[in-house]
Amino acid sequence: KQYRSQVCRYWGLRPSRILPYYDIYKATIMELAKEVASWVDYLNRTQWYKLEDLQNIQAMGLKRIAQHHALYSPWFKQWLADQNLTYKDISTLEDLTKLKPYTKRDIQDAGDDFFNKNVPEVHKPVRTISTSGSTGQPVTTKKTEMDQVIWNAMGMRDHAWWGRTPEGQKLTAIKAGIKIQ
Repeated sequence: KQYRSQVCRYWGLRPSRILPYYDIYKATIMELAKEVASWVDYLNRTQWYKLEDLQNIQAMGLKRIAQHHALYSPWFKQWLADQNLTYKDISTLEDLTKLKPYTKRDIQDAGDDFFNKNVPEVHKPVRTISTSGSTGQPVTTKKTEMDQVIWNAMGMRDHAWWGRTPEGQKLTAIKAGIKIQ
């Protein structure tokens, strides 16, 4: 609860700033603030875990992610196969060194096959985002609501680490070209 009001202030979400839409979006804003606050609490707790415990948590997540993407991303499954690997070969943090890096061109060439075809409901909605193409080759990818929640929680933790508070801060937004699917 302590973080919920900080989350709203961090985002600059005061009724005076988003009227006349505040009443319409209040429930959504409060729900997102709860999600972010929950992740901030989780990050604050886990930052003090022993290194071995953190690595075990990461390895469990890695196994689940590798399996899920091998099942639901045609590109990922083929990328593993091209390296004579399956998702079962990716079960520890050290196993990541078995993987060759992929490039911006790989993402562009893969098209929709690059993306997961079965995004868990808890991660939705999925948004399409695109880079500016400053190098002449824009990359279009996707992100989920959960990505944004975790990103905001990490941002709040970063502010806390540096002793920055949202009071007196101005809201800055960058046009991101996000489209909801």
